[in-house]
Amino acid sequence: RIFTAPHVPERFTRCSFSTFTIDFSGAEYRRQLGEAHDTVQAWVELAIARKPACLALIGSQGNGKSHLLWSAVDSLSKARVRCYARSWYRLADELRYGGPTPWLPATKEAWELRQLLLDAPAVAIDEVCATAGTTFDESELGKIAKNAWDNSQPLIITTNVHPLSNLMGDSAA
Repeated sequence: RIFTAPHVPERFTRCSFSTFTIDFSGAEYRRQLGEAHDTVQAWVELAIARKPACLALIGSQGNGKSHLLWSAVDSLSKARVRCYARSWYRLADELRYGGPTPWLPATKEAWELRQLLLDAPAVAIDEVCATAGTTFDESELGKIAKNAWDNSQPLIITTNVHPLSNLMGDSAA
């Protein structure tokens, strides 16, 4: 443990909580993509071991963020680790509207979905706010990030929004 004072919340005393942020949107793309792959593999290993880890893959369109995220989800599946995985577009609509809608006929109620997110051993969210985010998006993403932190839940997201505080507020980022 880093801190030993009894009044310090446990989430601040864990030295095993790892946060990796990658921004591979520059001239050194190949080198950064290799580093991103290694970082995603480290995240997968932490998630398989049920250790807390947050990973944000940040960069412009078309440089492989989604491929890395979905390969991480596939690796978790092969290791028999349950992961709640969705694109942000679908997840945001499900959280906002819940229940069946004309464009999302088989969704769960919003409260059921929130419970799935809370209970999942790992969470993966693709294309977070690829278009302009709303106050609702910021609020929901903040809740998801804070839940992951508070409950040592592995979380991986992809986004083209930098810095992360523009997505989910300063405290969650």
